[in-house]
Amino acid sequence: MNAYVPAATRALLVGIDRYEAGDRWNLNGPVPDVLRIAKWLTGIGVPPANLTVLLSPLESNVALVDEITQLLGTAPLPATEDQVKKAFEALQGQKADLLLVYWGGHGWLTQDGQRRLFVSDTTEKNLRNMDLNDQLTAMRTNLFSGTRKQVFVVDACANYAIGMAVTPPSTQVAKGTVLPGIEQFVLLAARPGDLAKNDDTQQTGVYTRELLKELNSLPPAENWSEQLPQISSRLQSRFDELRAQGRTRQTPVYLWHKDMVGNEYNFRLTPRALSSPIQQTARLPRTLSLAERGRLRDLFLACASMQSQAKRDAIVGDLSPNVASVISRGSDSNTDILNILKTVRDFRGGLAQLILAIHLYEGDSLPYQNLYAEINRILPEEVGEPQNQISGSITNSLP
Repeated sequence: MNAYVPAATRALLVGIDRYEAGDRWNLNGPVPDVLRIAKWLTGIGVPPANLTVLLSPLESNVALVDEITQLLGTAPLPATEDQVKKAFEALQGQKADLLLVYWGGHGWLTQDGQRRLFVSDTTEKNLRNMDLNDQLTAMRTNLFSGTRKQVFVVDACANYAIGMAVTPPSTQVAKGTVLPGIEQFVLLAARPGDLAKNDDTQQTGVYTRELLKELNSLPPAENWSEQLPQISSRLQSRFDELRAQGRTRQTPVYLWHKDMVGNEYNFRLTPRALSSPIQQTARLPRTLSLAERGRLRDLFLACASMQSQAKRDAIVGDLSPNVASVISRGSDSNTDILNILKTVRDFRGGLAQLILAIHLYEGDSLPYQNLYAEINRILPEEVGEPQNQISGSITNSLP
């Protein structure tokens, strides 16, 4: 285990209680949670100057902003679209062994499966937001070469934006070239389709509350970032209990992008992956019959996340770079899906990774369940355990 150096940690903390969209949007928890995280970070030795904080407090929580100002020696910035953009751009020039980004507030999932996070100056007519998927992609490029180990914690909903009066806008951020060696560990309070519960009485997001319990239980000198897989596993069990007790409905998930040498990529959807690695083999993948290929194509197409070129682009974009870069994309849906299927099967763990990527966007939809059941029936050796048990390193399966 690598020694933890608090002085080499930087953090960007965003907490949004109040939205310009109106009182019905307001939460009572994100700003108090940012204060708790700031206290935890400084308590383990991270210099206050290494923290950047963006807030939008309720009037009743303004005193907490003063407390954060006193703790850090500088006043938090507003959590508006412009300030959020500037804060992430400022990280491009930072150097740190570890970067922590925390976001507490409202979020939603587009029909294309993109996670969006509302900023404080969102309104009913202008749903200003940050595209989390796009930001994560940008931060795996050379623009962020100084922060090669990144941890994101997102305590926000991931439900589909059904019934919105307008289509939420999408703003792409600048990107450089993909940089091997950038690792991202992303903890998400809610899987696709879920609402993340905020406890107004305790002034906290339930996921943040449980995560901080884990972090505060670690010895001060512990390299907490290296404990995240184990912490995530314990959180999964904890939320199993909370759901069984009827205290929440959400299921937290996590993603682990690890490209340390340019050809390894770990993707773990849920913490239970730790106990059940996929089977890996150097054998050529089994040849599918025409009937099997056709049946799988139809099942892929039944999934909403695979029904358009743009949606499939998002799925392929979440695959390992060494897999995605060699897929010959088709101009029509049939050819495109068959080429994707053929190529991912040339890599150990490639089919499992594709299925996990689709699950990230589909959740437990009926089309996804049908697809997974059929793949597990005809190609069990390539997917192993159920989707919430799979993990793996993606390397070429050809000799």
